Amino acid sequence: MNNSKKLRLILTYLVLAVMVLGSDSYAKEGFGFYFDYGFGGRGIGEGKFDRPVAVAVDSKDNIYVIDQGNNRIQKFDDDGDFILEWGSKGAKQDKFDDPAAIYIDKKDNVFVVDSLNHRITKFDAKGNFAGSFGELGGRRERFNSPNDMTFDLNDYIYVADTKNNRVQKFLTNWSFNKKWGREGDDDEEFQLPSSIEYVKYKFGYIYVANFSNCIVQRFDLDGDFNSSFVLKPEYGDSDDFEEDEVEEVEEEE
Repeated sequence: MNNSKKLRLILTYLVLAVMVLGSDSYAKEGFGFYFDYGFGGRGIGEGKFDRPVAVAVDSKDNIYVIDQGNNRIQKFDDDGDFILEWGSKGAKQDKFDDPAAIYIDKKDNVFVVDSLNHRITKFDAKGNFAGSFGELGGRRERFNSPNDMTFDLNDYIYVADTKNNRVQKFLTNWSFNKKWGREGDDDEEFQLPSSIEYVKYKFGYIYVANFSNCIVQRFDLDGDFNSSFVLKPEYGDSDDFEEDEVEEVEEEE
């Protein structure tokens, strides 16, 4: 059985599993997923959104939403009731320009990836400015339209520096530690890295998703390449995959 047929078979099983486990009978018994509640709607007022692109939850189950089109952060309680908002379009320390990602640390500090201001900004849980780092540029400690960030267990920060096609790593005091990557399709190269995530497995890994070439790469915490995979549908038909378009590349031990 080739990779294309295997993939279709796996997807078929997943769809069937979701249909069964997500049914009302299973939901009532505590299995699967079912709709709980929703909030929002298009607009500029409290509790309304224009292109909400990211969400995060703090230790008290408060919900923070990046309202990208309105260049602000909105905070809600765990029932979806509005608490507060901050931000508007601009370049000052408490302003945003196309905020792209949000992360909440162990102390409920809020970190926002402010993409077109080319910086990472920190706020407390009430939206008060608490610091920032980064500016437009190609040298270390500078960014070009960063799109995501993550923390490891030591609270070291990893930033997907999207248009510089690299990842930058910073220590807890925001001092630069290292960077890796450049534009390209090789193992340690990127094509618009748009999402980054730390996974606690063995010694920890950093996963990076590339927007342009549909590749997800795995690195250790020092930026050394570990593995990658690509899932690329043929243009025009998302149901058909060529056999050589599903790949997994493992670095030799």
